[in-house]
Amino acid sequence: MTALPCFTALRRWQPRFLVGRIGRLASAIGLALSSVSSGQTIGSQQRVDAGTMVRCTETAAACAPTNPNTAVAAWNYDTPGSTIGVAVTTNGGVNWAEHTTLISGLPAGAFDPTAASDVRTGELWVGGYYQGSPSGLWVARWNAAANSFFPADLYPGPTGIAHPVMLGAGPQPGLPNTTRLYFAYGDGWLTYSDNLGAAGTWQPPIHVIYPGQNLGAHGPLPRVGPNGELYVVTWDEQLGIWLNRILPGSTPFQFEPPILITQRLDTWSWAAFHNQRFPGWYRVPARAFLAVHPTNGTLYCVYFDTTRRICHVPPEGGTVCNYDVDVWFTKSPAEPGQVPGDPNTWTPPKIINGPDNVPYDQFFSWIECDTAGKLHVLYYDNRGSGQYDDWQGAANISAYYAYSADDGTIWHEQQLCPLWNDYFQGFNGDYLGMAASSTRVYPVYMATTGPGGTQPPPNQDIYTNVIVWQP
Repeated sequence: MTALPCFTALRRWQPRFLVGRIGRLASAIGLALSSVSSGQTIGSQQRVDAGTMVRCTETAAACAPTNPNTAVAAWNYDTPGSTIGVAVTTNGGVNWAEHTTLISGLPAGAFDPTAASDVRTGELWVGGYYQGSPSGLWVARWNAAANSFFPADLYPGPTGIAHPVMLGAGPQPGLPNTTRLYFAYGDGWLTYSDNLGAAGTWQPPIHVIYPGQNLGAHGPLPRVGPNGELYVVTWDEQLGIWLNRILPGSTPFQFEPPILITQRLDTWSWAAFHNQRFPGWYRVPARAFLAVHPTNGTLYCVYFDTTRRICHVPPEGGTVCNYDVDVWFTKSPAEPGQVPGDPNTWTPPKIINGPDNVPYDQFFSWIECDTAGKLHVLYYDNRGSGQYDDWQGAANISAYYAYSADDGTIWHEQQLCPLWNDYFQGFNGDYLGMAASSTRVYPVYMATTGPGGTQPPPNQDIYTNVIVWQP
């Protein structure tokens, strides 16, 4: 491989670039590339979808902390008009049964899967967006007694309806023994139900942006704190990653002025296909993802961002640049006298993936915090592919899992699957999903390589590696 002879960083990036290098060093020191560490075992790659020749994209997952052997996974079937795939395991990931056709009332043209669980009750939901006249939101709750889903409930035509969509669940503000289900969607809209998502119980939508603030709010993801605090993380489609919150006792129920979590080093259009920062023809929206500690309320945020770019002048002239995109992490501790999410408490962002000397890329990151406080992150990675040219049309990537057992100080990572090729297929979704409990973790991702894969030709299927933690 020819070495790239020159390094450039945009001048405004330089202060944060130093932070990034320090963060990379910290993560490298703590890196443990072992499948068994600290009472944790990573299972082999396992097929989740039913084995059709339909290409799969964009995953979501949730599990019940009260019964971690039960988990739900969801994804898009990349067909004309799109359809949702949903599978459930009730034996800890040994077997998965697809339930898409068993969800009565599931509308045609459903996509953008999302899933949520209630830490207190173990309730599980899967949902998404559907196109129609009008378009709307749908959600279905898992019926454990019947080993199936209750009929899907629809919310047609809410204000601002658009995808992407995300579910979140937890107690109502200040009422720990209750359940509220949130749906965030479009450019920062949010609705909720206090009746487990039943049709007719969804409240009129509100916008996460505080009146008078002129910010974008792409990819809103709702998370709920232990006392019913509502947090929604958004990206303003420029450099800002924002926390929007409603704390218990807020009257009326509306968002406070947004809090800047961090300022990105780089930005790009969320809708851009064949983004020069990543190999492949698909789009990669620069979204951020949030997790909340279920007992002390600490907030954790991951996002992927350009750390550096390396440029060279080819013989034919001009300048060609390759971008090094990494997964970054920051948190807002719930220390005495501080409020989770206070703008003065977010830690300096640091890189949590391992070293990648050639400018390989990590992206589509997702974070969960389990009931024991362990942090889990899933992301795509093209290390080892030989693809440092970000203009290449087909991507060779694999899924990686990283965890921290000390509140994000030291991270350990593991490659979950062999490198796989997307075969110039275009849209690959906008995110990945993962479910986590204190004893079982279910990262859910797409791949064209793996046991039970649909061959030939290689089809893009849904996989997981069940990660078991000793109690």
